[in-house]
Amino acid sequence: MELLILSGAINELRQIVPDFEKFVVLNFG
Repeated sequence: MELLILSGAINELRQIVPDFEKFVVLNFG
């Protein structure tokens, strides 16, 4: 359940910050 919430939060942030996915990959990938 938490993973779904986290995924939704990340998707919202990606709309605001285009480089957020890159940030996530660098820090958590």
